[in-house]
Amino acid sequence: MTVDQPTPPPHEREWRHPAEISAEHRIVFAAEPPSRRLRAAAVISSALACIGIGLAAWLVATGSTGPEVGISSRSAQRPMVVAVPVDAAAGVAVLTWRGMARADGADGEADGVASVSLLDGTRIEVRHRSSVGDLVVVSIDGDNTEPFTAIAPLNDTVMSIVGNHPDSLSKRLVDVESFAELSSAPASIVDGTPVLDTDGHLIGLCSPHADGVDLILIDEAVLAVLHAG
Repeated sequence: MTVDQPTPPPHEREWRHPAEISAEHRIVFAAEPPSRRLRAAAVISSALACIGIGLAAWLVATGSTGPEVGISSRSAQRPMVVAVPVDAAAGVAVLTWRGMARADGADGEADGVASVSLLDGTRIEVRHRSSVGDLVVVSIDGDNTEPFTAIAPLNDTVMSIVGNHPDSLSKRLVDVESFAELSSAPASIVDGTPVLDTDGHLIGLCSPHADGVDLILIDEAVLAVLHAG
């Protein structure tokens, strides 16, 4: 049998029920400053809360913007339109008509001057000189450019594409017909990607589009323009 202990009288208790404290005493107690221990605990709690809020905000910010920033940076470094120097001494390069039109209109003004890339991603300015079929001959600053020392019309059906491409793609694109069979443009082929024959001669440029990749071959007319300077 449990016997409830009687509540000790007020003078034997260390605590007081609020109803037992007069209004005057409550005012006095409220006016007294908190103890040093309570003040320290309040400061520590506030500091921890601020740190927690800051850490949460940082995690949200980096989690929501980090990948996009990384993607934008990688995209900016990847060439989209490539010019291929063929005579650095004379400051001459070739690129596709589609690539030149795209780069020329990027600034909203088609004035024959465009910013494109070299194979290594270096940005250069090109100026339209002449058009031959689907190829454009442009003037460039010849400094720090490595030209193809040999260009020639296609005289062999076996070819290769310059750049870092999947092995399956490189093995597939070995002749003119294989380019025509592509139903979409592979991501590794940018506009102006050089195509070489078995002797390492530049014989054409790739021109990707929504339905595949056009192979723009260098012919005798292009060579005549290049040799004419």
